[in-house]
Amino acid sequence: MPIMQKDEKSISRIVRLALTIITAIAFGAFYLFGFRQAWDVNPDYNAPRLTSVLIIFQVFMLLLTLAACLWSIVRALSCHAHGDWKQNGVAVMRNALLIIGGCALLLLLTYILAPEEVLTINGQAFSDRPTLRLANMFVSTSGILIIIALLAVSASSIYEKYRR
Repeated sequence: MPIMQKDEKSISRIVRLALTIITAIAFGAFYLFGFRQAWDVNPDYNAPRLTSVLIIFQVFMLLLTLAACLWSIVRALSCHAHGDWKQNGVAVMRNALLIIGGCALLLLLTYILAPEEVLTINGQAFSDRPTLRLANMFVSTSGILIIIALLAVSASSIYEKYRR
């Protein structure tokens, strides 16, 4: 059966499985092939051979995610262009705006609360404070959102179990 004739849940499952396999292959190759390669400047540090491949993969995934987000936003706005902001009795636009606002607030809070300590990386001090705060903001926000997602999935499965 062609992929366009499947329901949304099947397509989502196929895409998630494909992305998981591709990600596992990329990271597996990174760690298995040349990860312990010594750095030319200082042999005490590693210079993994496939670092550039992993960076290109991550940039590709970021661009793919941004394209999917933009497509989703445009599609949602075009579907609700005539003022019908509810689907099946659920206020979808209000929920979407709450999620966007919550994510923006979380990003702002993790940036403000990020430490400004100098890091020592490969024996050299890294003191670019805005970059350190941005990196900390993205790492902290990602961790918090992963925890929220795990809690939501757990709560949903518990709710479904007791609803039956």
